Amino acid sequence: MRHVLAFAVSLGLAPAFAQVVTPISCAVASPSPTLVRLNGASELAGDVVATCTGGDPSVASLVNITLFLNVDATPRITNTSTSETETLLLIDEPQASLPNSSNGCPYVGQVLGTLGGAACGNGNVFQGTVTNLNNIVQWIGVPFVPPGAGTRVLRFSNIRGDAALLGAPPANVMQAVVAVSGSLSVSVTGAPVDIAFANLGLKFTTATPVGAVGAIDLNFAELFPTAFKKRIENTLGGPLTAVRQDIPGHFYCTESGFIPQFSPTTPNAIGSATTGTRLLADFAGLPPSVFFLIVPNEVTRPAAL
Repeated sequence: MRHVLAFAVSLGLAPAFAQVVTPISCAVASPSPTLVRLNGASELAGDVVATCTGGDPSVASLVNITLFLNVDATPRITNTSTSETETLLLIDEPQASLPNSSNGCPYVGQVLGTLGGAACGNGNVFQGTVTNLNNIVQWIGVPFVPPGAGTRVLRFSNIRGDAALLGAPPANVMQAVVAVSGSLSVSVTGAPVDIAFANLGLKFTTATPVGAVGAIDLNFAELFPTAFKKRIENTLGGPLTAVRQDIPGHFYCTESGFIPQFSPTTPNAIGSATTGTRLLADFAGLPPSVFFLIVPNEVTRPAAL
């Protein structure tokens, strides 16, 4: 009888202890690299997305994440005391004003998080900080719940870099590398990724109108279709009716980037550009008799853009 019981126990208990925890692995990609201007000092690159799998979901931890660029990182600094920037880390693609699950925890909308806090209830969007190393943005103490058999998506948005440090093709590629450190062992694959391709964006010419006296035409033209951009998306009501650009991963043909639900759309807020593309003509050597210039302020582009 004892032999029979021993056999039954071994069959019943063995599966309960057969738990396999796979290592945490994050595959990095850049779904939509952008075209940027080769002489731009703060050009908006494409997002970087890390899709993570594995680990034990019951063991949450704080991890440190660093984003390295092959040029100087030049995001707007939103807080000079903390060195926080407009470059954001979004966990699990939160949509504005909609219920979502970030880190496996329930949220409504996009919630500004505090680095170093608890995994749940602490937010799903985190601001990166800059250091004295010009080419990095970092997040120290990101709450991270391993996804186990599921996936955890880390999206890095509002990445800006100094494209003027790049060269002519094929050296015109802005690249990014993601590193994760901390008490959890996380392997990162797929880096570096291409996040932007820099090209000359402006063709400038002048001409003297036929029969005109003392007049000159200035012509500014794009060398690629998205070189000139308005400040922010707007309604049919005009440029002073801003639309929040808060869909993760969506391409907006504007100087502004991703603007989270908790940030205003006013110039210089998180992701929100100061102005649209501005064009400048610098005159030199004008004779003393020239004291007044009339320059029509006219900008045209297809309505779809």
